[in-house]
Amino acid sequence: MTAGWIRNTAALAAGTLSRCHAFQNWQGNAWNEAQALARIYHHALPPPADGRQHTLAEMEALRPFALVWTEGVDGLEVFRDTAGPDWAPRASGHLVICLEQSVPDADLNDPSKVERDFETTVGLIMGSGNASQPGLYELSGIPGELPATRIVYRGSARTPQEELQDIGDAQRAWLDIYWTMG
Repeated sequence: MTAGWIRNTAALAAGTLSRCHAFQNWQGNAWNEAQALARIYHHALPPPADGRQHTLAEMEALRPFALVWTEGVDGLEVFRDTAGPDWAPRASGHLVICLEQSVPDADLNDPSKVERDFETTVGLIMGSGNASQPGLYELSGIPGELPATRIVYRGSARTPQEELQDIGDAQRAWLDIYWTMG
């Protein structure tokens, strides 16, 4: 582990997310794994051009994207089952993935459709039920992927009216990812 447990686990989560079929095809894209990974950020978006605040154009260019971070309360635990020199470390933790997309222009006046479509995408990212088009659930059982033991949809939100001119009409959803390895 060259970057330590916290960064390595967040990178593992990002890599697993980049291999999710629904993430690669989000909003009509056809990203390969590297292109999908380039849309996943750790803790924060890249700095804005002016160094202070992203413009509307910058936000729209960044979307869709995901942010991944380690939850502050129960983010990481490293433990062992036995004492002694030959113990193998085990770890578990809690990551958060925030998914954000711009609301499609064609659907701006149909909030029900906007929410249903976004929930469908988020649900497929969580798990597709189809191993040939995997979501996080399907990938979690494969060696080398983040071993998620629980995935919780925390809900979604749309940009408040007073922020529309600054950041655009967008939707966000949060997933709590609990994992254990070792």
